[in-house]
Amino acid sequence: QTIQGGTAGEYYHLTSAQHTLLATVASGTYTPTLTSVANVAANTAYECQYIRVGSVVTVSGKLDVDPTSSNTITQLGISLPVASNLGAAEDCAGTGACPTISGQAYAILGDAINNRAELQWLTNINMVISETAPSPMNTANQSVYFTFTYTII
Repeated sequence: QTIQGGTAGEYYHLTSAQHTLLATVASGTYTPTLTSVANVAANTAYECQYIRVGSVVTVSGKLDVDPTSSNTITQLGISLPVASNLGAAEDCAGTGACPTISGQAYAILGDAINNRAELQWLTNINMVISETAPSPMNTANQSVYFTFTYTII
C-alpha cells in the first residue's frame, strides 16, 4: 500500500501476467508490401495502422487494386506489421469493401505458405440492376478499405 501510482492517492497492483500483457500493447503505422498473386494488373499500398495486444494484431487501412479480368478469382498478398508464422488460413481473418462498387465483397485470410494476409474476391460478375441493364464489370483500378486480425504464432 505504499506503492505510489500516477498521481497522489493512486496505487497500482499488477500480477506478473498483467504486467507482461501491458508490456506487449503496441500500436503504430506501416505501409504494407503488396504482392500480386492472381488476376492483378497493378496495386498501390497506403500507410495503414495496427494495434497489438498480447499475441493478437488488428490492422486497418486502404489499398488500390486493378484486376485484370472480370468473373475471376483475384488474390493480393498483404504483408503483416508484426511477423507471424501463420499455420492455417483461419489464423488471419478480415473483410474489405469498395465504396464505389455495389455488392463487391472481399475476404481476408491467412496465407500460411508466405506468412502474410491475402485479400481474395471474385471480380464483379453481371449483377442484375434491372432485367435489361446488368451492372458493368469492375476491372478498373479500385480502392479497398479493409480490416483484419491475426495471431502471432
